[in-house]
Amino acid sequence: MAQSRLRSSHKEAPPELRLSNGPTRRTVLAGGSATLLGGLAMSAARAQVDPGRLRRAAVVIGVDRTNRLPLLKGAASGARDMERFLLREGFDPVVPLIDDSGKDIVTVDVFNAVAALVAPGNLDQLLIYFSGHGFMHGFSDHWILSGAPYNSGETVAVKESAELARFCGIPNVVFISDACRVPTTNTALERIAGGYKIFPASGAYLRNKVDFFFGTAPGRPAFETAEESAANHKGVFTEAFLHTFRAPWDDMIVTLDNGQEIIPNRRMEKFLLSETQVRAEKANIILQQEPQIDVVTQVDHIFIGRHIPMSLGPGRPGPSPPPEIVPARRFVRSALSEIAEFTASDAMGNQNGKLYPPGGAANRVFAVAQAEEQIYLRAVRDRADPFFAAPGVTVEGAGIASVTAPAGVALDPPEPLDMGRTAVAANLNTALAATILLTLESGFALPLAVLRDQAAHVTVEGDAVVDIRYTPLAGTERAEVFQANRDEIETLRSAVGAAVVESTFLFGGSAERDSAEDPAESLGARFAELAPFDPTLALYAAYALDAAQRDALVASVARTSAEALGVQLFDLVLLSGRGPNGLRLPEGLVPFCPAFRPGWSVVRAHDIPQPAPVRAAMPFLTDSPWSVFAPEGARILKTAIENGELP
Repeated sequence: MAQSRLRSSHKEAPPELRLSNGPTRRTVLAGGSATLLGGLAMSAARAQVDPGRLRRAAVVIGVDRTNRLPLLKGAASGARDMERFLLREGFDPVVPLIDDSGKDIVTVDVFNAVAALVAPGNLDQLLIYFSGHGFMHGFSDHWILSGAPYNSGETVAVKESAELARFCGIPNVVFISDACRVPTTNTALERIAGGYKIFPASGAYLRNKVDFFFGTAPGRPAFETAEESAANHKGVFTEAFLHTFRAPWDDMIVTLDNGQEIIPNRRMEKFLLSETQVRAEKANIILQQEPQIDVVTQVDHIFIGRHIPMSLGPGRPGPSPPPEIVPARRFVRSALSEIAEFTASDAMGNQNGKLYPPGGAANRVFAVAQAEEQIYLRAVRDRADPFFAAPGVTVEGAGIASVTAPAGVALDPPEPLDMGRTAVAANLNTALAATILLTLESGFALPLAVLRDQAAHVTVEGDAVVDIRYTPLAGTERAEVFQANRDEIETLRSAVGAAVVESTFLFGGSAERDSAEDPAESLGARFAELAPFDPTLALYAAYALDAAQRDALVASVARTSAEALGVQLFDLVLLSGRGPNGLRLPEGLVPFCPAFRPGWSVVRAHDIPQPAPVRAAMPFLTDSPWSVFAPEGARILKTAIENGELP
């Protein structure tokens, strides 16, 4: 028998082109009739769903050949397998955009295919599948089509496209991506202006649900198997995904009144985590490929396929039981979920009167996360942030070249502190908040909100800002409460910050909840309560809840934060402002642009107007978790602040 070997879709190419292994319901009315799932989603039991009546369509993209990247051998064949599966499941039409016919796959063809399916407004479900080369840029996945990277415009911005998909009027949109998610070192791709958006801008702002099936974790490659005797190579994740419907575990199957067995979207995660890893390990004992599944449709009548049992020959085993595979980042995510389940009232009811129960899940987050190379946790007892008597910022891990403030804000000279930190105090005069530009010795710069009753603490690693936190000023009532609960607050925000960097801070997605407890509800209430102590936690909560598409909770966090601080933070208004009248940003937000890097995907998706200097600086955003501009963009913003063009 030919020996199995593995081929990665992230493969060595010429140096200048290498992809790096770097750090990481609406009810729709059309012609007077409502879509089936849209009408059922509010009240119908799952057994009432008739798969034969569902109106479902798909666009299937498979790209083996790109311009100057290594040739893949399993992307097109995997796309053909997916096409056949979807046709069998009643998706009609299934639009194949696959390069095995020799035709280049270009962005405009993908957009036109998607737009044609969206326009009638009569679909219950739309599925977008991609297999090919991919990378991450600005915390957004990008799919590489035939003309890239020579033509950097021939990439699909997945997050921006998914953001528009949330408002397209189709009750359930599904993205399936079997592609690498490593950062790019390709100079032709690093300066892309956000990639191509393949969903039309509807302007309706009435939201539907979008589910994600990513074949690998952020920052990691995806692989394809290659057997010498096989006619086709196969993507590990695509094969695992299709196998879900042939040999699922018993608790994944839901039986309809008509006797058909379906596999709901929300019940697939654990199987895919296991099956993908098992397949990878069979080919290479040291290989790890961990999918990321974020399913927000927490009902059993939303599904992609039926259970069609595979034919088992003599001696062939049936479905394997769930193995004990607990990848570290999954453990972190699980532990954070446990933290979220503590409600504010529960915590306040503890006999020690603390805001947070000691030990338990939070300590497990520390124990696991400290072993992960890409997670940035700090032992606060050893590196405690000092209390300050005035607003300002402390920087750790990098020197300060300059700090630029708008008119009316006075800055003290940088003051060296212990452990290589530097502090800058700010006098806001009558203002409650202002945006300063913090330029590091490397020339990279960070727009930062300075708040009247808070001191900011910024941690830098390399050219990336990996952590921002705020502490109440000394002598204030908030400082006294903060100090009394410091251990618990520091534990929570360090763990959450680490999870954000690893893209594991996601709640309400694929968790298969059977109880009435809603971790997202507890999370929103808990973090909203924390906004007066550290506004960063409000941002973390809002982004996590937005990823879970919990819009009411996002709005609650934003409202509570604004009431507590007296100012509106740009990111919170951005995430909570998408309403029936479209997204309109008021003046006076701090900072003057998204503070957290994923916010730029929302800005780009909706073409939200930005001040001219910010638009000019946008191409120079880096892949830092927080918004950091390369020197070219830093100079643009610095000049604009000095000239009074930015508040």
